[in-house]
Amino acid sequence: MKKKMINGKKKLDSTTEILNFITKTSKFKAIIILSIIISLYGSFVLSAGVENYFNAVLVTFQFSTFNALLFLILFINTINVCSIFNKYYFYIIRLNNKQVYLKELIKLVVRANLIVIGIIIISYLAFLNLVEFQYLFPADYNGYVNNIIYTVFYLIRYIIIAILISIISIISYVKLGEKTTIIINIMFIAFFWIVPNTNLTIASSFSILPWKYFESIRYESFSLEINYSVLFIFILEIITYLLYKNINIKYNKFNIYVILSDLEYLFRKRYKEVMLLFIIPVFVLIIVNLGISNDGLELLKMTLGLNLQEKNLNIINVVMFTFDIVIQLYLIICLYIKDLHNGLDNIFLRITTVKWYLIKELLSLIIIALLKSIQYLLILVILLVLRKNNILFKQIIIVFLSDFLYTITLQQIVTLIYMNIKSMEKIKYLIIPLIILVMLVIPKNIMWYNKYQVILVIINIILFLFSMLIYKINKSNIIQNVGGI
Repeated sequence: MKKKMINGKKKLDSTTEILNFITKTSKFKAIIILSIIISLYGSFVLSAGVENYFNAVLVTFQFSTFNALLFLILFINTINVCSIFNKYYFYIIRLNNKQVYLKELIKLVVRANLIVIGIIIISYLAFLNLVEFQYLFPADYNGYVNNIIYTVFYLIRYIIIAILISIISIISYVKLGEKTTIIINIMFIAFFWIVPNTNLTIASSFSILPWKYFESIRYESFSLEINYSVLFIFILEIITYLLYKNINIKYNKFNIYVILSDLEYLFRKRYKEVMLLFIIPVFVLIIVNLGISNDGLELLKMTLGLNLQEKNLNIINVVMFTFDIVIQLYLIICLYIKDLHNGLDNIFLRITTVKWYLIKELLSLIIIALLKSIQYLLILVILLVLRKNNILFKQIIIVFLSDFLYTITLQQIVTLIYMNIKSMEKIKYLIIPLIILVMLVIPKNIMWYNKYQVILVIINIILFLFSMLIYKINKSNIIQNVGGI
């Protein structure tokens, strides 16, 4: 116990010494000067004319250019700290593995970035005090909360999300290298100007886009904004944790071979099934449905069976819905069966069951998204050419996301049940009724999920984590029972 305490203290002392060294470098001093400059820009330029101190803070920290500059400084600081840390060879060589190295690096960068964020906020408030010193009074904000309370809430959310994004940037640096990370960071910053501003509308739906949490959005209530913010931070933490835990996964030539093998299997050996069972029925049905309705979005739903109503069942919609879902699940399950029945002795000698599952799930997401995109594009092209229907892009995206989330939810459930049937023969007869129960319980009208896309995302995350646990615990059972060993 004493040795562990001593080692922990040495590590703390070492990272503190490294941080002290970093703060004395000319690059870090330049970063601090840039931080003070954007604080001056925010307080004297962006806050000019705002007749309230706290409203001025919100106007500045919700302005896209200010946020882009702030994240530019954070990303520069992140890469600077990472590059300096990598020069401490004798300290790094004492770390046990890559995850310990990443953990120490994250601690260091987070502390350095908190210093930068702290300097930006404190210097901004100090400069703002010279401009708005006589307007330190509370006021109503967005019609549902005191602006002082909202400013505190907004800045706390701002700091948490900024730190989590900087941690993802660190993982990218370690995993993909400096140049690739710089490109990703530039793309992230660019989206502050690309993502459309929605501050004129009242938001009632959850957004997965991080840039939306750095702009002025009026929600239906303050409690709703808090709930959505907590949910987004939770999802971002899950993503960060998964990236952190899987830092040791190397996308080597064998992993690439597995991916290419699956794509070749699907689009070369199974292309007839893809065409005949997945694309041609859609093409025929949209042509038949053209005379039924003038609404382009309604025609799309009818063709894909997305508007299935349990109280008013239409036999064509039922058949198309069932046919479309079954074919997609069939193609994905084929990818699992291909490896488990034909390449078991070769695959699991080179990668673990968990890594194999991760590759399969990633491929499943890509393939389902690709096949659905082909379907949707085919329908849209026919509608534009033959009917010249104008369909709002936003409506299509909402329908596509609901359809996609619903399908991958079923895919995860079916895959999980299939693998458990194979690995735990004793409870086979308990799982079969479970499949029927799941299909009966889950609502069939995909449009019903438009309001519950967040819930579907959470369900998919839970299913994914649960599946990871199953594959980790039962890896020997999966290999033995499936492979017949």
